[in-house]
Amino acid sequence: MSVTLETFTDIAAAAAALAAPGAAYLGGGSLLVRRANEGDVALTHYVRLADPALRAIEVCPGRIRIGAGVTMGEILRHPGLDFLGTAARLIGGPAIRNAATVGGNLYARAPYGDFAVALLALDAVVHLGGRSGERDVPVEDFLAKRGTAFAKAIVTAVSFAVPANGTFRFIKASRVRPKGLSVVTIAAVLD
Repeated sequence: MSVTLETFTDIAAAAAALAAPGAAYLGGGSLLVRRANEGDVALTHYVRLADPALRAIEVCPGRIRIGAGVTMGEILRHPGLDFLGTAARLIGGPAIRNAATVGGNLYARAPYGDFAVALLALDAVVHLGGRSGERDVPVEDFLAKRGTAFAKAIVTAVSFAVPANGTFRFIKASRVRPKGLSVVTIAAVLD
């Protein structure tokens, strides 16, 4: 079995390559590489996008935008994202946190995908790019259709309103502490 990895600088070209059978988008790879290592031969073509905007974090008054390629480790180190520290810290160990991306976490199914729960509580908007241009989708719509309508979409960023100090809450229950697989994850913004 041969596997192909293509890196693009143009999002439309990456989206076109992603439409091929057996293609998958490779961001941080924490879940896709695991699938390949466990013997999944359905994926034969990996697509990457080399765009610095995917790694950008913008903290503006009232609004935050996080590129899809930003890792959980980068979120932990960013001073403007302190309130998201608990959510990012509870995703895997240090090696996983330095690979797992915001965009990839949106596609991760339970018992993974804890950061997606945080984005849901924050009423985030998912920014998508592709052959037909850019569009924005509420995170709850994206999560409901990620396996169908958005299965081959390229997430470029997420954005959300900055919650008031002390109002964001995140908790994860797992059998193995502190970083085991989720039994339940709860996030909320409480006034």
